[in-house]
Amino acid sequence: MLEHVLFGMGFAFSAAVQPGPLQAFLFSRVASAGWKRTLPASLSPLLSDIPIASLVLLLLGRLPPVAQLGLRAAGASCSSSSRGPPFAS
Repeated sequence: MLEHVLFGMGFAFSAAVQPGPLQAFLFSRVASAGWKRTLPASLSPLLSDIPIASLVLLLLGRLPPVAQLGLRAAGASCSSSSRGPPFAS
């Protein structure tokens, strides 16, 4: 379980440090309005992602076991591409 959590944290970190439109907006806002006025805008992804993640987890928890197995199989077939495992175990 810890291995999966650390793997997910690695993906989240790599996605967070890549520059994108939101970071460009936040940097320009910090330069023009200061960090105190930009702080609420920087927390907006947290506020918008929590309800979406909760809804997805709620819906996935209510799926019948056969559908859950189908999703697991589909996920396993997508992750077993020609690239191989992301890390050695």
